[in-house]
Amino acid sequence: MTPLQAATGKKPDLRGLREWGDKVWVRLDGGDKFGGRVKEGQWIGVSDATEGNKSYHIYWPDTRRVSTEHSVYNDKTSAEIVRVEGENWDINLPIPSEQTPSTTSIPIDVPQQRDPSPPRSHRI
Repeated sequence: MTPLQAATGKKPDLRGLREWGDKVWVRLDGGDKFGGRVKEGQWIGVSDATEGNKSYHIYWPDTRRVSTEHSVYNDKTSAEIVRVEGENWDINLPIPSEQTPSTTSIPIDVPQQRDPSPPRSHRI
């Protein structure tokens, strides 16, 4: 049971909830015909600062800033997990030590290929 459900007796509607860090597209004001009209960002969450108009917190990886935007479109084609700078996802990987034996590579002789002969004509 969620806190909202305990307070109101209704289940919350989570259909429009996005996962933190999902790729989104934000419409730019004043875009021209040849320039970009949208910019890629990462979803952080819903802003509660404005009432009536929904606004969203968007992280901009290129500038490392967060802004509040209104015209946000979800990227439904992307199902990949976006890694944010500073996240350590490889926490279960062993740390290499001096005691582990190093692997050596053995060169393999690759047979040289002859130049193929030119195709012959099948005409008589």
